[in-house]
Amino acid sequence: MFFATLFDVNYAPRATVLYNSLRTVMKDTEEWCLFILALDEGVVQAFSQTPHTKVIPLSDLTSYFPELHAARSNRNYVEFIFTLSPYLPLYILEHYSHVDRITTMDADLYFLASPAAVLSSLGKSGIGITPHHFSESFAYLEKFGKFNVSFQSFPATETGLNCLRQWAADCLNSCKDDKGSEVYADQKYLDKWPAQYPEVTVFSGGIVGLAPWNLSHLAHKITPQFTIDDQPVVFYHFHDFRYRSESTITVGLHKYHYALQHQPIRKLYKQYFRQLDQLENRDKGLTRGKYAGKRLSQKLYTYLSEGPVLLHFANKLFVFRSLGLYRLAYRLKKTLNG
Repeated sequence: MFFATLFDVNYAPRATVLYNSLRTVMKDTEEWCLFILALDEGVVQAFSQTPHTKVIPLSDLTSYFPELHAARSNRNYVEFIFTLSPYLPLYILEHYSHVDRITTMDADLYFLASPAAVLSSLGKSGIGITPHHFSESFAYLEKFGKFNVSFQSFPATETGLNCLRQWAADCLNSCKDDKGSEVYADQKYLDKWPAQYPEVTVFSGGIVGLAPWNLSHLAHKITPQFTIDDQPVVFYHFHDFRYRSESTITVGLHKYHYALQHQPIRKLYKQYFRQLDQLENRDKGLTRGKYAGKRLSQKLYTYLSEGPVLLHFANKLFVFRSLGLYRLAYRLKKTLNG
């Protein structure tokens, strides 16, 4: 099995935890490789000797696809990263003849079970995409895309390559990180794929694609063994996990009105933090110190408005689950807007 992700040195801690989780669920006897698109030299140095990886410098990609030079100059950094989403798997399939399927993923995923079963269900020619599977109260967010570009799989077939080439052309045309845009980044384009390509399979939401935006209706189904309806959850997407101070971690769930009330999810967030915190490069890209030097009242406001948060004191983790001010502000906004 062949996987791919991309990140810069700031995201390396989360990518390291991703790699470690993947290595845990994949048996050492299985053939697998994680292709890493290194967005800077720091990633090349950090991962070039890592087992089961193949590092691709960004310069290799831009040399092969010269149109990316123009993209780099006509959009911001985040939009450029979105633009690379189809180019990385396309580059791999066109350069490595032994790769019969490439599965690309975000660097902030955390594997809980082997993806082998869900990928084998695609057969030799299936294209796999991940639904947001929004909770009902957040179904309106589908206007930004029904599918999340966090875990998708492409076969080395004519259809797979054509899909990637069309996606690359779409992203090159526009990858605006603007919620008022008709396309919205790299993900809105996937809405048309199920009708356009009969080979597209939409993965089972939750089993593939468990994430903050669907926890409010899925978390109660999750067992301590991380199964849903007797099926293993393949990964969790730690979207918007951020340090807000030296001892405070905002877990990014307040926007989805979920407060870590279910023990398996709460335990998972603590586990993820502990693995990050053990890394030598844990501080990179985690937005430490945003509230450093603030008064206690200001920090309390942060905890109330951005709850739930993890509080890290004396090597112990505590969960502050309040959604207080955020939920109040959300309800007030809905009332004012009718």
